[in-house]
Parts: sequence; C-alpha cells; structure tokens
Amino acid sequence: MSHKVTFNIADSNANVLGCDAVVDEFTTAEFEQGVLDDVEAIFNTLITTDLTPRYYYLGNEPVEWVEGINNPTWSKEDDHIYLSEGNSTRTEKTVVTAVAVNLTDIDTLYIDWQSDGYANNNNETRLRVQTGQTSGHVTGLYFRNVFSRRENSLDVSGLSGNYYLVFSKRKNTSIGSACTGRMYGLRADFNYASSGNRISPPTSLDSYGATSPDLKIKWKADVPSGATVTVGTAITDSDSVLPDEGDWAVQTNGSSIDNLPADLTGMYLRTRIKMTATETSPFLEWLVVYDNADDPYAAVRIDFNDEIKAVPATGTVEFENVDPAADISYTVYILGLNHPNISYDDLSGTVTVVDADVTENVTYDIVSARVTQFYMEVAWTDAAATGPATPTNLQGTPSTDSILWTWEAGS
Repeated sequence: MSHKVTFNIADSNANVLGCDAVVDEFTTAEFEQGVLDDVEAIFNTLITTDLTPRYYYLGNEPVEWVEGINNPTWSKEDDHIYLSEGNSTRTEKTVVTAVAVNLTDIDTLYIDWQSDGYANNNNETRLRVQTGQTSGHVTGLYFRNVFSRRENSLDVSGLSGNYYLVFSKRKNTSIGSACTGRMYGLRADFNYASSGNRISPPTSLDSYGATSPDLKIKWKADVPSGATVTVGTAITDSDSVLPDEGDWAVQTNGSSIDNLPADLTGMYLRTRIKMTATETSPFLEWLVVYDNADDPYAAVRIDFNDEIKAVPATGTVEFENVDPAADISYTVYILGLNHPNISYDDLSGTVTVVDADVTENVTYDIVSARVTQFYMEVAWTDAAATGPATPTNLQGTPSTDSILWTWEAGS
C-alpha cells in the first residue's frame, strides 16, 4: 500500500514559510561535495576523519567475522550480527574474527550489544580475546541474563600483539527458550584526525548583480570541550580555481556575510569549515546561507523518517511510498532559520496522506495539523469512517533550531 505525504508549510496567517536558500547543506551527499581534507561526511554530519579502530560497526565489517565453535545459529543482519546458542544445553556457540587483530597500543575495547531470549541467569553472553580462533582465552567480558542494548568496555591495555575477538552465547540449563544475542559494534578507543577542513563547491551569486543583498550564514554544530568549528566564506570570480588564503573571511553564526563585494556579477561563493578535535570530533549538522529578504521564520528542510528534502519558496514538500500503518511511528523535524522565541501559532503545517491504491478506498486525510515548538496537533479522516477522528496532541522535544513531532498514523 503506497501513500503520499504532502507538507504545506505556513504560519497562522497562511503565509508561506518556504525558503529558496542560496546554500543549504544538511545531508551526507551534500557534505561529500567539494574539497575534503581530513574530514568526512557520515550520518548527515561532517566530522574530522574517524581513525577509530573498528572491528564491526552496524553491518560494516572492517574485519571479517566467521563461524566459531560448536555450529552456532547466526546471521549477518543489516545493522548487527545475530547469534543463538540454538537451545543447546551447556554448549558455548561463537562467532569470531577471521584474522587476528593487533591490540598493541589499544587501551580499551567497547562492544555495543544486547542479550535476548531466556530471561534467566543461565543465559550467558561473552566477549572473548583469544590467541586462537577456537581456544586460548586471555581476557573477556561475561554477563548473565537478558539485557537491553548497551555498550560495555574491556580493558586490554596490558596486551600487545595479535589476538582473535570472539562473540559468544551459552545456555546453562535444559529448560527455557533459546538464548540469543546481537552485536551492533565492536571498537577501540575513539580516535579522530586532530584537524581538517572542507571547502564547498562554488555557488553563483551572479543573479544579485549590484543589488547589495543581505546574505546571512547560519550553521549548527555540536562542539565538545577543547574542539573547535570555524566557518569562513570566500567570494571570487572563478568557479574552478580555489580561493587564496587571503580571500577567506571568518564569519559569525547567524550574522550577515561581511566580505561581500558591492557588485556580485560573475562572482562565486564558497564556504570553508575548519575543525579541530580532541578525543571526540565536533559534528557539523547543517549550514545555510540565505537572503535576509526571505521570511526570517522560513523552514529550510523537512526530515521525514530520515529522508531529508528542501522546503522551496512554495512551502510544499512531498514524500512518496509511505505506509501509514497503525503500528508505525513517523518522526519529523522541521528545520527553520530563526526560532523558537515564536508564539504558539507562528508555525503550522498541513499533512495529507492519500492511498495510491484507490480500489481499496482507504484515504487518510489529515484535515488539520498545527505545529509549534512544543507539539503537533492533528486530526484525520478515514474515508471508510463517518467523520474525522479526535484531534491528538503528540508531544515532541523542542530545541533551538528544529521542531520534532511524532505522528502515529491511524491510531
């Protein structure tokens, strides 16, 4: 069943709140454009290059994992390795790295995992460090019973040389259900490039001519203690030659770009993001350059269930192939330029969900949807029903630059 969701972004007076930004960068694909030096784009953010030794990470295998001892029931899923002891009594089942890994100069291993199945202390989950694939235990972690997903650490600072890493499950009783586990990640201490920078592709400013626009720049970054993020701009007459160092000017978040020439005919804008890291890298989440003549409360992007799309000047954004099943929650961020500090009715949205399979005559029409920095209020009509459902307030998490709401369709 395929549906389309349409967002029409407007304020309480039906004024369109879309924005044709000069530059708007929010996604991995966008951050990957340009010239990157010791920085990388990952999970819709920009960070200094991750040098952390990783042995497994959400479906990625920097080191291959293979079957270990006693014929385990296991599989490689999209974001984890699944392992079951197969309801066998007192038999440890394992998966293991295909090659030994060098733990010299590694202080700590961190494993992201969970334990499922039989809720009893006879359900055992282990991380082992061994000299061989099937034997030679040196050190490890050992937990009993089920536990929800979490990260645990293992001190390996006293080890040097090559070792095999082992994930295992064991059941110490003949009763109860099978004991299963999932490993989402296994890494050493975080390590990032100490510094790096990214220069964006050129953006033409030719259309502004000599009109002297007030172009503003804004970004959001998570900067841990000791780290830095500095953003600069350069305006030159070349779309192919990178700016000289003297062309760059450091900018202030939320302020007007102060190195614009009087005449922008034939000129190009580039941004440069410079980062320094300590134990943890800073994270740049987004960067926008916009004409201050646009509505200052303009919405720039909508993030609907991790799909990000720009909000154009029309204020209308559509998402295809949506299934509004009763048990699916849809999470939406509306990314704006300047809010909160707006009143209750300053930002509103309308959402329409239409079933593409008209033969089933199933239509969800959300007849009202008011979005504030605190929640979104929705009411919808089922074509098979006699009238609209009761409006529902859906609490979200407000922040200084995005509005979060959750819609549980059909519930």
